[in-house]
Amino acid sequence: MSQVLSTYEIDTETEIVKYPTRVSNNECGTSLVATQDIAAGTVVEQFVGKIVKYSEVPLEEIRYVAGHGDEWTIPLTNARHINHSCDP
Repeated sequence: MSQVLSTYEIDTETEIVKYPTRVSNNECGTSLVATQDIAAGTVVEQFVGKIVKYSEVPLEEIRYVAGHGDEWTIPLTNARHINHSCDP
């Protein structure tokens, strides 16, 4: 059984969840980067968004979607900037 670690915090005044990441503009474009060392298996951002068929994905969102079988999620959170390259 794998273990998923969470390193997020909840701001008690605003109730906003803070993950150990931030959005950065760099030589690779806009990306999600770690703000601290993160262990393997740690949740770094919540992937939440609208679920649609691939044919319904707006052209301007195509670079951000993630597929789940016949359904695709258009992320509304900073997760849209996650680098899924094998060579970070």
